[in-house]
Amino acid sequence: MLILSSCCRQDYQQTNAVDDAPIRGIYVGASNDILSMINIAKELSANAMVIDVKDEFGQITCDLGFEQDNFRIRDIKQVIKTLKQNGIYPIARIVAFRDPLRAISMPKMAVKDKSGRIITDKEGMIWLNPYKKENWQYLADIAKAAVHAGFLEIQFDYVRFSAYKNDDADYGKSPETISRTEIVCQFFDFTMKELKPLGVKVSADVFGCVIPETLGQDTIISKERLGQDYARLCEKLDVICPMIYPSHWPKDSMGIEYPDLEPYKTVYSALEKAVKLKKSKAVTRPWLQAFTAKWLKKAHQEYCIDQINQQKQAAYNAGVTEWCLWNPRADYKAAIQSKKSRQK
Repeated sequence: MLILSSCCRQDYQQTNAVDDAPIRGIYVGASNDILSMINIAKELSANAMVIDVKDEFGQITCDLGFEQDNFRIRDIKQVIKTLKQNGIYPIARIVAFRDPLRAISMPKMAVKDKSGRIITDKEGMIWLNPYKKENWQYLADIAKAAVHAGFLEIQFDYVRFSAYKNDDADYGKSPETISRTEIVCQFFDFTMKELKPLGVKVSADVFGCVIPETLGQDTIISKERLGQDYARLCEKLDVICPMIYPSHWPKDSMGIEYPDLEPYKTVYSALEKAVKLKKSKAVTRPWLQAFTAKWLKKAHQEYCIDQINQQKQAAYNAGVTEWCLWNPRADYKAAIQSKKSRQK
């Protein structure tokens, strides 16, 4: 059993310049080039980094005391120490129920069809069964180890069911009495109880489409299928992180014909509804788009510093002071180059 340190937050406060400032971060994946990422964070006015601890392939990326080889981050404690010395708030991203590694090695923990075979959804994803509480404990143990390494916030991602309808999925008998939204809420009741005594913040990424009133009836359908009840999760978490990338909204969402072409209006419209709804202590910290959605063809634009700044301003004008930038490859060259070009 790991013995968790209670001094992590005190150490951070002694060496960091962020203090109680709003958290504004960038996603960095599992990078070992931490000094370069610190420079990128500063270029983008960020004071936090979201680091993969357990990724969407089920791999634990750094040595936290679990049996696994091929860690991508060589010395996570040194990485966190360097971040704190540079005033960067470290956030551990833990992908929850998308986990092919655990699902294949422990089929009893996976979502299966009625014949007992592990299901692969339309995107080729393999999922853990959220109704299996052994999966909850597995995720909590990883989170506790991340706290022991020095992380100050645990951010759960993929805390949901697959977005694709599959009538053949067999989750066991529990769904007969416990809905998907209820089981996700119960998961957070459990993880908050496990983690809060350690003095760490707990946050979660949720789909933007589950913010009430954003997509009308489709929001209700999405909430039930994904298991993400935005209003209830706001009551449980320290931080809620809606993913409101303009490129991910369908045509004509919230009265916007092509959302990717109007980042300010899209982000403001979504966050205005989120802030109006939220009645808890949970901080709203949206994920903003820092990538170009080329798959949209004519209905997209290149996302450089102007588009990022429009989203930030939309958040501020909606009453939100925190944000994180998402680029799936942690590649922010376009944003930084366009910023430097503007400064010449």
